[in-house]
Amino acid sequence: MNQVANLNQRTSELSSNKLKLLRQVENIRMLQGIIKSQAQGLTGLSSCLGLQKEQKLQLLNFCHLNYKHAPPALKKNDDLLLELKELRKQEAQDLNQLLISARNGEHEVELWLAQIISLASLGSAHLWRALGLQSRSDLKLLLLNNFHSLATKNNKNMRWKKFFYKQLCEQGGHYVCRSPSCESCTSYNECFAEEL
Repeated sequence: MNQVANLNQRTSELSSNKLKLLRQVENIRMLQGIIKSQAQGLTGLSSCLGLQKEQKLQLLNFCHLNYKHAPPALKKNDDLLLELKELRKQEAQDLNQLLISARNGEHEVELWLAQIISLASLGSAHLWRALGLQSRSDLKLLLLNNFHSLATKNNKNMRWKKFFYKQLCEQGGHYVCRSPSCESCTSYNECFAEEL
């Protein structure tokens, strides 16, 4: 009987490790896409992706990109993006903290992604576009893989940036919710409409 319990536990551990590995492979694929898109000027991110230099080097290493072989980062909009981040510093910190508080706790990549996503959220484009991802479903997968408890709360398919700010509002932050419930809000279609 004890052997069966040990076998079940071992099988469960192997399944859990396999899922973690699959999530990390998916993170690498998406982060490589974000890095490539930034280099092509297709994101709302600065050349450092919102990270410190050492963090970006660690990220490149995690993505199996040698610094010398990584696509050269586009620095054209760095000054403007850094100014935006400074002007909205508290907001970026609140978004970062929202994500960090919901991280899965599996890898440091979650901390880097929280910073990258919070910076991209400051822009006016849809979040998946600001990150240079291929689709909204890629963003959903990225969030589920790294911030599962937060991502699963978006069970009505609300646009992600709107969802993040709604979460901040509900936490009692200084962000204004337009209505006590989404269903009675005049901007409902703006938040839940399909993204093109």
